[in-house]
Amino acid sequence: RHIVRRKKQPFYIPLDRYVQHRNFQDLIQRTLTPELVKQRGLMDWPAVRALLSKVENRDFLHAKQLMSLVALEIWFQIYVDGRKDNWALA
Repeated sequence: RHIVRRKKQPFYIPLDRYVQHRNFQDLIQRTLTPELVKQRGLMDWPAVRALLSKVENRDFLHAKQLMSLVALEIWFQIYVDGRKDNWALA
């Protein structure tokens, strides 16, 4: 009963841990390369590089920002570039 009536609370995914995992590191290396970032033209490579270095400190906010950039690039590759392969899941 206490759980049903308590005030809503946020639920955080432990992104700071996920970004340290080898699979996620591989995904970052396939989506946020200097060439792809510059070619897409939406992000500033020095800013992305700085964010990548900050994520190594396991900061949740930086991990969340990095995850957003990875998701955005995957979205662009699938829906704008028309990639239909499952490259991100390999």
